[in-house]
Amino acid sequence: MRCCFAERAPTRERLTEIFFELKELACASQRDRFQVHNPHENDATIILRIMDQNEENELLRITQNTDTFSCEVMGIFIF
Repeated sequence: MRCCFAERAPTRERLTEIFFELKELACASQRDRFQVHNPHENDATIILRIMDQNEENELLRITQNTDTFSCEVMGIFIF
């Protein structure tokens, strides 16, 4: 699966904006599925994710490291 963007892939800042915009659009009962995870308890790695209803599977995962970022949708690496 390949995701196409109009001009180019979004920046890490734009991906963060999109994540929080989606959270704002979600029903109040679903907003807890939007999670910000900091696995190392520092700012080196931040994971933005949307979990399924059972909180077992990640529907969307945006991983931001100090120098890089990646995006996965339902387990498929997009970029």
